[in-house]
Amino acid sequence: YEVIEPNWLELETAIRVGEESVHDKQQSQYGTKTVDDILDAHDEFLRRSLEECLLTDPELIATLTKLMSTCLLFSDQMKRFMAKTKIFEEKTSLNLEKQRMQQKCLIDPETMQTNRTLRKNLVAIRDERRNRLARQTARVERELTNESYKRMISRYDEVFNDNLGEFMMQLKEGRRQNWHGENLFLRLDYNGYVTRSMSMN
Repeated sequence: YEVIEPNWLELETAIRVGEESVHDKQQSQYGTKTVDDILDAHDEFLRRSLEECLLTDPELIATLTKLMSTCLLFSDQMKRFMAKTKIFEEKTSLNLEKQRMQQKCLIDPETMQTNRTLRKNLVAIRDERRNRLARQTARVERELTNESYKRMISRYDEVFNDNLGEFMMQLKEGRRQNWHGENLFLRLDYNGYVTRSMSMN
């Protein structure tokens, strides 16, 4: 919205000023007076919006697309990792069982528990939770120490950093021509971390 909204407001202002100047029979330097003026104002809105959204530089778009593709591939890989560890499945089945027990206690008064049995059940649930967390932790640690997982993370880190470095270099080189590129560069590298870590001069 940082690009489109201000440009849209400028377009609306130009059209509004044009309408007022037509009604007041005054000449306005910025206002629209004819359909052609409105089309010109709209074309200027589109041109500025495309330029400020960095959509006019094909190399920058290609680099940004590679960067986003790397992020999407990494996200898919993490979903597979979570499916392999089966953490969510176990948690879901445990929650369903707990919900069934609670409903049974609410519906059937004969299964209402005394304080002593309730405490025993709570201790059992707590122990089961502790055991489940220990199993899940062991499963995740086993996966994290696997060599294929380490290689995969290392490769994604390398590809992401290469793509990010290329994107930042293109922003840095093009920022003299486009102040939005300069603004984006400064916001992404506000503390100089990216520049230092990528050894950009």
